[in-house]
Amino acid sequence: AEMLAELQAINHNSSTLGSTYYKLTSDIDASATAGWNSGTGFVPIGTGQSTFQNGGFDGSNKSISRIYINNTTAGVNVGIFGEVYESKINNLELTGAKITGSNRVGGIIGNLGGNINVDNLQALENLHVDGDISGASDTGGIIGYAEDVSDVRADTLRFSGNITGSNVGGIIGRVDGGIEIHNVSVDATLMSGGQNGDIGGVFGSSGAVASVKDIIVKVDDLRDIDGPGTSSVHAISGSGTNTAINTLIIANTSQGNLRSSFSATDGYYLDGTQQYAGLTGLSRANMTGIAAVDAMDFDWGDTWRVTDSFPELVAFSDGSEPAAVIIDSQQLNDPSAADAGATVAVSVPINNAGGTEGSDEITLTKSDGTQLDAQ
Repeated sequence: AEMLAELQAINHNSSTLGSTYYKLTSDIDASATAGWNSGTGFVPIGTGQSTFQNGGFDGSNKSISRIYINNTTAGVNVGIFGEVYESKINNLELTGAKITGSNRVGGIIGNLGGNINVDNLQALENLHVDGDISGASDTGGIIGYAEDVSDVRADTLRFSGNITGSNVGGIIGRVDGGIEIHNVSVDATLMSGGQNGDIGGVFGSSGAVASVKDIIVKVDDLRDIDGPGTSSVHAISGSGTNTAINTLIIANTSQGNLRSSFSATDGYYLDGTQQYAGLTGLSRANMTGIAAVDAMDFDWGDTWRVTDSFPELVAFSDGSEPAAVIIDSQQLNDPSAADAGATVAVSVPINNAGGTEGSDEITLTKSDGTQLDAQ
């Protein structure tokens, strides 16, 4: 309870909100916030004229569980942090969050602004949100609205749960400005938008160039609740000029206008779900287990990992996946002719794209079919 009170106290005045760095030292049970402030719950850090700026918050890989915010007052930015400007936030996890607002609603940040690339470090890094996020507009799993941002770099962002609103994104509801994100995981049951807002697995609406690399989006129901209208729906970005590299999509779009253009490289979706423009459809057999290595042109081992099911990103892996030993016969060196009885050195790249140790056998065969003994 004391740590929760200290978290809320950051919001007290401009001296605690500006040019100050905080570090979380223990997990916080925030379930008591459901009874705070006549039912509106936790007050977002940085609201109105006093933004959280020129500082930082390191969650130290601790978690804040069951935080509750229900503030639908127009113009109030809603999230753990209401409004953030030129600050670094990292290593924070929310579990069982229930966050409701009106405009600019996100699990971690309601409204993000400014150039926040701090000394070439990731300004937003290792942020995970599990819960239900709801807003009237600009609603995202991590950030509601990234407003007029420039040179923003983010790494390892994950959302799981449900999001409803307008301009709905699994990671960011709406982006205006340049942002680059690496390592993204969205695992949602429902993502729904309406009121002519766009809906996307990563970005809802993007008014400028946004790029994302190494992405997994799993959504049971991705849809425009108003039905086909002026809203655009896509498993990556509902609208905007965006690029995506190394993408895995398992999502069902039940209704809405499916966006027809998108710049994607090495992107794949599960056949039998919605066809996504710019991505390649694959069967479940080719997207799961060791078969995925041949079917998907990913960075296996270092960035992507084979599992018994669909691949996972190493950034979100617990290392318990089975071994997946890959022998790259395409890069087998071609030794020159040797005299009878001579020893020939043969090298071939071997990579383990799984999580645990494993082994495999290499057999060398002469052109006449005779198997050679290894030494």
